Amino acid sequence: MQPGPYSNYPRPPIQEINFAVISEGWKVVTKNIGPFALAGVLMVLAYLAVTGLGFLLTMPLFAAANAASDSADPFASLSAQLVWQGAFTPFSILSMAVAAPFAMSITHMTLKVASGQALELGDAVYGTQRFGQAFVVGLIVGIGVTIGSICCYIPAFIVGGLTMFTYPIMLTRNLKPFEALRESWALLTRHLLMATLLYLVLSILSGLGICLCVGIVLTLPLLYVCPALVYRDFYATGQPDPAPVGAPSPAADF
Repeated sequence: MQPGPYSNYPRPPIQEINFAVISEGWKVVTKNIGPFALAGVLMVLAYLAVTGLGFLLTMPLFAAANAASDSADPFASLSAQLVWQGAFTPFSILSMAVAAPFAMSITHMTLKVASGQALELGDAVYGTQRFGQAFVVGLIVGIGVTIGSICCYIPAFIVGGLTMFTYPIMLTRNLKPFEALRESWALLTRHLLMATLLYLVLSILSGLGICLCVGIVLTLPLLYVCPALVYRDFYATGQPDPAPVGAPSPAADF
């Protein structure tokens, strides 16, 4: 294979975050649209299933909050809104955890493409083989992003940026969730600003897909494709040496 964005190892490592991975990530997705679109659809369905259930279960509180908003008492309105938000937030976090295995699938597929391997449709559900580990990562990141969103949103993008190497680390180095999260955080702290900005841009692109209805199944994967490509650039050669993608996964302990 000729040198290029999908060339095999060895590649010279580039210890920087280059926003060119966004256009490269788009090419990766569109050239392998079947598996990536399937993973995107499954991720959206998993997310909607949990959030939909949460909305149904908290609907009485939501109705009370809407009724209170028409009240002349601003304190009553605020209290009702906070009660509903407090009841719904756990479902929002849980939805991220349930969708996490498909985020791992997308990362797995990206690393395969980047190392010159062909994708199969079954790769879209690869993350379900490590459901427990992916769930733990999704839950922890979901809690961090949710708390960050409450704190004026900026901390949410910081958390997302600093943890975006977690899935690539788990897949290439067979680390457990907490170890991978700590490693991602330590690695990307040195690139705090660029990691945060990249996660912000990718979040915006993913959001734009919602406006295009079905477009979300193509833009949502970018949130995981691009960090995997950045990780590839960071550690294309040398230490740590990526293990073969698709190697036997470790036991699902934490």
